[in-house]
Amino acid sequence: MWSGSKPKCEVAGCPIPNPPEHGRHTVNHSHIPINDTLEFICDLEYTPGDSMPLKCGNNLQWSAPQPVCISKGSLNAFLTLTYVIGVFLIVSVAVNILLFIKIKRSKGIPENNHGVNKNVEGDLSIEKKVLSPLENDNTER
Repeated sequence: MWSGSKPKCEVAGCPIPNPPEHGRHTVNHSHIPINDTLEFICDLEYTPGDSMPLKCGNNLQWSAPQPVCISKGSLNAFLTLTYVIGVFLIVSVAVNILLFIKIKRSKGIPENNHGVNKNVEGDLSIEKKVLSPLENDNTER
């Protein structure tokens, strides 16, 4: 006859870790079976870190260290800083391109007016090039 207390069966698995600060886990068990996952939920103003969810491995160890909940305020500050730096870079590139174009235009590149000039009164006149006898190969000597 059996003289001890009743035997009881327990699930082989990983013990449930403490929930992260500003978060909670989603189960009411004491262990999670092998190859199952444990989900955590963070409070409203927090977001889960990279280690969630946790998976119980064959060696009865969790797949990652204790999960964390990160304040959305610090995440928002980082995203705002990244946004400001990005806008600054875009504006500085655009200004440099405009300055480059302005410098290129102001270097005295002559406009091709196809021999048509405006005189002081604004009348158009056609330039006629008069060749000197030395410039003209067809002139008789």
